[in-house]
Amino acid sequence: MPTFHGMVGLLVAVALLTGGARPAVAAQDHAQAVNAGLDGLDVHGLAIDPTTPEKLHAAVRDTGEGLYRTTDGGGKWTRVDDGPGGEVKVLASVNISTGMGGIWLYAGTGAGLQRDPDCF
Repeated sequence: MPTFHGMVGLLVAVALLTGGARPAVAAQDHAQAVNAGLDGLDVHGLAIDPTTPEKLHAAVRDTGEGLYRTTDGGGKWTRVDDGPGGEVKVLASVNISTGMGGIWLYAGTGAGLQRDPDCF
């Protein structure tokens, strides 16, 4: 099984409409909040980098609206972008090179599908 910050199990990242982001490890019956650095807790999308699983992106709405990134599995979040326009329904990180040193983030929103390079 993969390890994640000293835990053994399958990592399941959960984005809650209220309450922020929480990683949960399968076969364990607990989850802990990992909101340090998020300016708001209304998370509408969460994407795990397909090449670096400790790197995640979260789309936050309302208070602190924007796109946030963590490179340590949720230990500390940093706002990196205003995020996609419209209400985010789903966020995905796709391992297709941008040519600028990053990969693509796709957001399904109320205004359609949007693509943003992860090369902040």
